[in-house]
Amino acid sequence: VVDEALETGVESRMPAAIEASMRFGGLAPTGAAILLDREPRFEELLLRPLTGTKIASRLRAARAAGWSGEERFLDALRALEADVDGRIRAAAWVSRVALGEPAAADHVRGQILGGGTEAERAFLIEELAAGPRTTRIASFLRELGARVDGVTRADLEAILALTGRSADGAVLREGFHLAPRGSASERRIVRALGRFPAAEDLDFLAEIFPVEGDLQLNIELALALIRTGHPEVEPILQAGVWSGPWNRSILAAAVVKERSGLRSLEHWVVRPPAEATSEDIRRLGFAIGEWGGLDAVEALRQRLGGVAGADRPALQGALLGALSARTH
Repeated sequence: VVDEALETGVESRMPAAIEASMRFGGLAPTGAAILLDREPRFEELLLRPLTGTKIASRLRAARAAGWSGEERFLDALRALEADVDGRIRAAAWVSRVALGEPAAADHVRGQILGGGTEAERAFLIEELAAGPRTTRIASFLRELGARVDGVTRADLEAILALTGRSADGAVLREGFHLAPRGSASERRIVRALGRFPAAEDLDFLAEIFPVEGDLQLNIELALALIRTGHPEVEPILQAGVWSGPWNRSILAAAVVKERSGLRSLEHWVVRPPAEATSEDIRRLGFAIGEWGGLDAVEALRQRLGGVAGADRPALQGALLGALSARTH
């Protein structure tokens, strides 16, 4: 939840949840960085893990220092140049770029443009993807992207797109075919294509879905197509709605409502698949009532027409869902 909040830029709207997450020690550096403006006392929770023994905590703290926007963490980040873990060294360099250190920008630029080993370049690109999504990092990505080609350029364009900036779809589509199969770059390019897809991007994603034998890539492809309401993935949504568990089914119905409208759900519940049980129908009715309220219950009653008795599971569920929503 914390990482998703950072990725989507809503962390400032949920301070209570972020502070609660800090009870989990591993998340404390990230929470401290987010809340530092409100609570200066949290500074120590970010600084302490930077010199700790736990690799995961040092990595999160190195990233968090860049998210904080506070130049006072630069000295602690410089001390990580000698860290035994390459990911932590890369995270510290990227955070120093985010905090505006020219020497760090020169170092990362030189490594990616050919001065570093393949492993060092890979670590830096991964940290540019996982680290701070600031305006300074976006400008740095644009500058780097103009100086490289092939899959590296596509990867940088993908990271740029995932920061909410516009990216070149043609570069991303070409880069997908160049990226190593099963790589993080391949999945990142697909995720970026699905962020703000042009018609050509959407056609491309639908054409390559599904990819044989690659579950993680197919998840990214399916999510991208679901977000755009593409009919290619409707069977996945139907499976999510009509099968349990309850909470997943209700959330799948919410996705359908968001992308295709409440009428799609009404159409499904009026004409359920042959294998659907009364419990399945009642559960979908509940989702319709929860997301559409009493107006949706009345609309469903009219669609069911003369056969809409009180014992109809769809109406039972819809009424319960509407009443449940009113008590939230």
